[in-house]
Amino acid sequence: MMRTSPKYAANQVGFTLIELVATIIVIGVLAVTVLPRFSDRSGVAEYAFLDELIALAQQAQQRAMFDHGGSCYGVSLQAMQAVAEVDGAAINGQSIVTFDNDYDGLGVSPQTTIYFDALGNLLTGGSDCASSSIPAAALTVDITGGNNIGVLIHPTGYIQRRG
Repeated sequence: MMRTSPKYAANQVGFTLIELVATIIVIGVLAVTVLPRFSDRSGVAEYAFLDELIALAQQAQQRAMFDHGGSCYGVSLQAMQAVAEVDGAAINGQSIVTFDNDYDGLGVSPQTTIYFDALGNLLTGGSDCASSSIPAAALTVDITGGNNIGVLIHPTGYIQRRG
């Protein structure tokens, strides 16, 4: 049986200088390329606003479907805010989303008001539910100021995320 000397065994423990340098280089490359993607807020505000816009449209649509009193429900898309409305007034304080603070620099296009009928169908082209009609094609609402995302609202009322 061959015995190894303690001096020879001590030489085999640990990493070589080349292995340590290679590991440091790999960690450095990862830090430069991957870490900015986790620390940058790019796109977060746009997607958060997209979710709020969809929620406003769904709120107006559902209220239009369940309110049998003849009220007109819609979403007003303006330069500085989006508002879920009933008969031209905000439904409540939570139905207003302004383009400031986290949403600074964002906006919507087109700036219009959309309405929903009692069946949940989309109505466009008028100043209220009575003067609006179901469009022939889906309405595209783009979120401006960032990523290319938005919402498609189909004539049947189906609300689809885009992007």
